[in-house]
Parts: sequence; structure tokens; C-alpha cells
Amino acid sequence: MKNPLVNNKELKRDLVVLIIIILLPFTFYLYTIVPTNASYFDIGFLTISPGYYDYVDYYLWLLFVKILTIGILSIWFVTCKHLWKYILLFPIFLEIHKILSIVDFANNGVNVPFSFMSLVSGILFWKIMLVFVPYTFILIFISIRMNYNNINSINREKINEEINQQLYAVSKFDYKDYKLINKELKLLKKQKLTMDKKEYLIALIRIRDRLMI
Repeated sequence: MKNPLVNNKELKRDLVVLIIIILLPFTFYLYTIVPTNASYFDIGFLTISPGYYDYVDYYLWLLFVKILTIGILSIWFVTCKHLWKYILLFPIFLEIHKILSIVDFANNGVNVPFSFMSLVSGILFWKIMLVFVPYTFILIFISIRMNYNNINSINREKINEEINQQLYAVSKFDYKDYKLINKELKLLKKQKLTMDKKEYLIALIRIRDRLMI
């Protein structure tokens, strides 16, 4: 039987993930607080300028589209219990590249088409790595702490325990009892013609129950 404290911990973990999933789409619409066609947006401690994008609302809309995508991929990575989840780091890398490309274009007005050579040879690649590497370590750390992988190990332990119990029962089965049951079964087959179907079936079930481990 599973420890209720473990169940409570897993419930809290799943509740946190559920709340994040519910709130994530709403964060996308934060760009709507910016006035339409505004040339800058001042929130006291930070002034947002759209640069070459002309309007702040359009600039933030582009950023939040990518942030939402990274958020969805990150939740998928953290909650996934399969080893193939590390493939998700590649699209996360590409989305970080897109975000930094948007910011770079806003500041410099240079929009370089994506290609492997332009990515590796440019300074933008090192900017991406400065974001991607720490972010990857954070995701892996959270994934380990969330412990979704443990679900598979728990199921394997249960299966192994059942197998061990069955093997132990088989090892305790007496060969003399088997020979006696086998003898009774042969005798029952000989008496089959003198018995009706119901009596024969009841006798077979009685022998089967004795063979049950």
C-alpha cells in the first residue's frame, strides 16, 4: 500500500504543475496592457522601446509568443517520464534563438535568416548559449526535484515484487502433491463417461483449485 504522505506530496506537485499550465496562456496576453501603437512603454523601473519594430505592443506580442512556446516545452520536459524528453531541448534552443533574434533586430535592425552557419559563426550563438546552458541546467534540476521519473521505478518495483512472490510460491509447491493431483486427473478422465457434465466440471474445478499457486 502506498504511503499517504507520498500521495499528498505527489498531489501538491501535480497541483503546482496544473496551476502553471492554467496561468501560462494568460501571461501571453500581458502585452495587451501596452497602449496600441505606442512608441515606448514606461513601467517605472523599466522603459521598453520597440526599436526597429516601431510599436511596443507588436514587439511584446512577438516576444510573448516565443515565451509561451518555451513555457509549454519546458513543462513538457519537466513532467515527461521518458528519456526521449531530452530531444525537447532542441526546440527550446531554437525558441531561445528566436527570442534573442527578435531583441537583436529591435536593437540593431539586422534580420539575418536562420541557418546553421550564420548561427555558429555569429556572436548571437554565444548569447544563446549564455541563456540556453543555464536554462537547461535549471530544467534538469526541476525535473529531478519533481521526480516524475520515479513513477516508472515504482511500477517496476511492484511488478518485480509480484514476480518474486509467484516464484517463491512455485518453489514451495510439493512435487508429491503434483503427482497425486496428476493421478487423480487421469482417474477422472477414465470416469468421464460415467459422469454427467456438471459433475465432471465440478471435479475439474476442484483439481484446478488445488493446482492454483
